[in-house]
Amino acid sequence: MSPSTLVFGKIGAGEELVIHSHVPENGIIFGDGIEAGYFACNSGAIARVGLAERQANLIIRS
Repeated sequence: MSPSTLVFGKIGAGEELVIHSHVPENGIIFGDGIEAGYFACNSGAIARVGLAERQANLIIRS
């Protein structure tokens, strides 16, 4: 496990979070708390996260 200096925060419209990976192997990114839905992010990878122009609504049938 590698140390993280930024573990939460907010971004606004037109802003983005840029992540540069330095993890040699088995690096992952997941943002919903579910590790199974991850993206590989090994050394040299760059991930850019921003706000979508549209918003989706989750509907659950009970």
